[in-house]
Amino acid sequence: MILTDRFSYVHIPKTGGTFVTTKLFQTFVRQDFRTKAKKMLSSFSDDDYAPWPVEGKLYGGPYGSFQHIDKHAGACEFPTRKTVVATIRNPYSWYESLYNFRVWVKFEPKFRKHVEGFDDRYPHFPDLSFGEFLHLIDEWAGINSFGHYTRVFVRKCFPHPFVLEQRMDDEYWKGAYKDDLLIDEFLFTSTLSKSLFFFLMNHGIPSDLAKALPVRPTGSKRRAKPTWTPELRSFVRVRERVLFQVFPHFDSVRLPSVIMSPSEVAA
Repeated sequence: MILTDRFSYVHIPKTGGTFVTTKLFQTFVRQDFRTKAKKMLSSFSDDDYAPWPVEGKLYGGPYGSFQHIDKHAGACEFPTRKTVVATIRNPYSWYESLYNFRVWVKFEPKFRKHVEGFDDRYPHFPDLSFGEFLHLIDEWAGINSFGHYTRVFVRKCFPHPFVLEQRMDDEYWKGAYKDDLLIDEFLFTSTLSKSLFFFLMNHGIPSDLAKALPVRPTGSKRRAKPTWTPELRSFVRVRERVLFQVFPHFDSVRLPSVIMSPSEVAA
């Protein structure tokens, strides 16, 4: 999570959170990464010129305080209630990114423990096709009749997420969820540079982000997009139906506004 005097930010994995964290850090702390000349001054430390905030350190700047605490925390863990913003991504694109990033390769012990018949069904792990990956991740991390991304969404954006996971059903997602949702504004990965630019402007922070582009995770390589068959698209559409219902534009060619409140999202 990121805490500032003006708003708080929830980092949902694989939605551009590294880009947002880096840009907010630059904006609030006013770092100059193009020159190290100021490091000659004894009043500056290495931390003052790090490209990534030191976790837990309280920074000050012209727009107030900035603190990066626990990248994986959800909105229910925020100590104070300010405007809460999060980034969100189309489920199809989210799974493509998750597959290509390959962090799931490290979870082999967990797969072997929790996925029945793992060794027999996936003897060539981690060399999985996109379809094999989708079904493996869903079986391991899905919850009840809902998919992995929905589970991440609940844990990041709702109070008492572990309780909600056990009691939520399709009826809940028809409208009751709006009373529980802890996010005030959503930025969309597909328009992230512009979304963040206008969000900061709306909160009184001028920022030169107009030409900024989302950055790829450190050490990653641009890979070909996985192949979607009609069956795989249908599988994800059903398992992640919550995300398509909460964010209807994910299911159409209509592009979202760069920033949307929960009421606008559901409209």
